[in-house]
Amino acid sequence: MQVTVTGRHPGITPHVKEYAESKVSRLERFFDGMHSIEVMMRREAEESIVDLIIQTRGHQVVSESRDADLYRAIDLALDKAETQLTRLKEKKKEHRGKHAAVMEQEEARGEQTE
Repeated sequence: MQVTVTGRHPGITPHVKEYAESKVSRLERFFDGMHSIEVMMRREAEESIVDLIIQTRGHQVVSESRDADLYRAIDLALDKAETQLTRLKEKKKEHRGKHAAVMEQEEARGEQTE
């Protein structure tokens, strides 16, 4: 998985980038098949804004957070991303489960007609 951390403000230090990379790496346990994660950080007025863009197989998950503290903004964006990835995983699991249930019903009907 490729992780890209960019900052649009001179206040983004290597320590902040390292912090973001270490936190983002834990997202792998919530969803298999992530291709890349892009973390974009910027400051506007007195706010730090963090955008996470996660590319998965066939989907793009985007989360944004704003806070006065940059580290807290990173954590909030990660929490949102975790929730979104969990929902996506459950949605895929339910879809696959429904398909399997329909196939079983069709097979059972086929056996009854014979």
